[in-house]
Amino acid sequence: MDNIDNIEKYLKGQLTAEEEKAFREQLKNDKAFRDEVLATTLLIKQMKQQNQEKEHAILEESRKLAIARARRRWIYRISSIAAVLIIGFFAVKPIYFNYKSGQMISQNYAQWSPREEGATSRGEVQAGDNVVAELTELFDNVGKGKDMKNTTNRLEKALQKSATNYDYYQYSDDIIWYLALAYIQNNQFSEARTELNKIIQSGDSYYLEKAKELYKEIENMYFM
Repeated sequence: MDNIDNIEKYLKGQLTAEEEKAFREQLKNDKAFRDEVLATTLLIKQMKQQNQEKEHAILEESRKLAIARARRRWIYRISSIAAVLIIGFFAVKPIYFNYKSGQMISQNYAQWSPREEGATSRGEVQAGDNVVAELTELFDNVGKGKDMKNTTNRLEKALQKSATNYDYYQYSDDIIWYLALAYIQNNQFSEARTELNKIIQSGDSYYLEKAKELYKEIENMYFM
């Protein structure tokens, strides 16, 4: 079995227990093999991401058209200054409730996740203690709604590092999940949906079902 075939079967979970054990052992001890695995998995993710970006662009265009139509209808119906004031009041109110609901929803899903200690998705070679400590702190911050602006920035940087650094790459799904939760708390619903869609499109993430559930929940909240 050549390396590419071996890697493909590993990513699809098709190796036997013995084969997977041997694969992990080689991954741990063979740097060239580890680089090949990383290059192959990154290529697959990039291809998926390109498809996701195309789909996201279509969704965004549809959303913008829907909002534009809705605005035209409201403008047409406004007939007095009193109506403008009333509509203005209720236009601000959902934003406030969206923000408060976003905080509660995000923290609730953060508490749901059992990966508070930064466990990997498939049990690959563990990252260094510094990476584990950093990500554990960031995930904990999201769960507590603590220092969200700085936490979000650090999660974004961690996700960028996962493209080239295998220590971070092992935790990429976890980083994406908590980054989406952070975006929700920051009222950045569009960004949150983009990250959740990455998990949904992957089709095999530990967070898949919860990502689908949360995507629908913030969609309803975003358009309320």
